[in-house]
This record gives sequence, structure tokens and C-alpha cells, in this order.
Amino acid sequence: MLKRNSLFVVIACAAFALTASPAARAQEGDLPPVIYKNQRPQRRVKVGRAEVFYFRGARVVRLMQLELQRDTGEALYVDMSFDLVGRRPAAPSVVHVTFARYSSSAQFGDDAARKVSAVADGATLDLGQFDYSVFEGMSGVPFTEIMGADVSFKTIARLASSKSAALRLGGREVALTGEHLSALRDLVEAAKR
Repeated sequence: MLKRNSLFVVIACAAFALTASPAARAQEGDLPPVIYKNQRPQRRVKVGRAEVFYFRGARVVRLMQLELQRDTGEALYVDMSFDLVGRRPAAPSVVHVTFARYSSSAQFGDDAARKVSAVADGATLDLGQFDYSVFEGMSGVPFTEIMGADVSFKTIARLASSKSAALRLGGREVALTGEHLSALRDLVEAAKR
């Protein structure tokens, strides 16, 4: 059986490694604090499912461990984050997006499977080709697959504003529920804080 808390260690480490974000995450409690350029945050504000961490001259916004799918023996999560520098900067140009899949078999190893897109209200949005890593025997599951890439903030905002949406990871389609879309809207709203 997959345990959500034990899965987080792999998500946090892989998300940072794949997206090369300057926001480093250290495990501490359920969701780790954000460290930005060797600073701890001065304050933290929750915006629905998203969090905003305030530093001197910067903000880090993140949406962690959004469960997209869970079946017997398999789970799929997504993390998203971005950094904003300056007192009131414009929206970020990109969002660091990381998918983590835990299962009994690896599925996303070939190039075609790492091509990610979304369907938002019938329109196809290209999220790009994602970097890929696979770990065997971690977190109590046979395979842990991590895919990460920088995706345009405008694309994430378009996805968040849709009434119906799905993600396509290779040949697999995952429907986004109202709860998923609400969490994406929280992330987009947090950029304004």
C-alpha cells in the first residue's frame, strides 16, 4: 500500500533536481519550508491549496502533492512552483512542473511517453517534453518515476481557467476534477499576492 507521507521525500528531492529551481526544499514536517538563497521565509501565506513564502526581495509560490490519480498499487501526483523576484513583480514566465508516479511498473521511459499536453475546454495545450528519472525500490514501491519541465505560466493559467480539462502524459489521459482545477486557480491567484 502506498503511503502519502513516505512518498513526499522522493517528490521533494526529485522536483528540485529536475526543475533546477533556486528554491531548495528541506524535509521538515508534512510540507517542507522553502529556502531561497540561504534565507528562511519571513512569512508564509496560504492561498487555498497554494502557499506563498515571502523573503527579502523575493517570493516563492508552490502547490505541492496534488494527487491526480490513485488506483490499487499506483499513484500520480503533481507539484508546481515558481519564484518571483522584486517587491511586486509581474507574473512569472514559467512554472516548474513535476509529475511523480509510483507503481509496480515503469511507464514513462520512452520519448513519446514524456510528451505532455493538456486539453482545456476542447483546446489542446502543449506542455512540452519532460525530463525523466526512474528509481527502483524507493518509498516502498517497485518504481518511482519523476518527470519535470518548465511550462509557460500563461499555459498553466489557461488550464486553470478552463471548465473541463485533462492531462495527457504520453498515451495516458488523466481527467482533472473540479478540485484539481480549483488548486490550479489557487496557484495562479497566489502569483498576485
